[in-house]
Amino acid sequence: MVNIIKTRRSVFETNSSSTHSVTVCEKSDWDKFVKGELVLWGEKLIPLTEAKRMWQEYNETFSGTNCDIRTFEEYCEFEYIKTYKEWLDNYDLETYKEDFTTSKGEEIVVFGVYGYDG
Repeated sequence: MVNIIKTRRSVFETNSSSTHSVTVCEKSDWDKFVKGELVLWGEKLIPLTEAKRMWQEYNETFSGTNCDIRTFEEYCEFEYIKTYKEWLDNYDLETYKEDFTTSKGEEIVVFGVYGYDG
């Protein structure tokens, strides 16, 4: 049995204080996230090595320029990179995680945050 949550159609939300995200991944990727091998970047899991490479590239590119970390965050969204622990400690937002098995037997994990962040 598959549970489907229907969202409202043709609705434009303007409440910028309401936060919600959803990420779907394979169970094996979730396990790597928990172990620290993957980090969450926005709503996507990327290898920790890739996040480190991006940070190193930033340092090489912007070293000695007028570009500060805030400018960098605005363009590259590094403030959105989170480890599993940082994702769990998401200030006032609630976290959720659900395990599912697809009809083809694939184990997936659906996770995210929701709540009021204003």
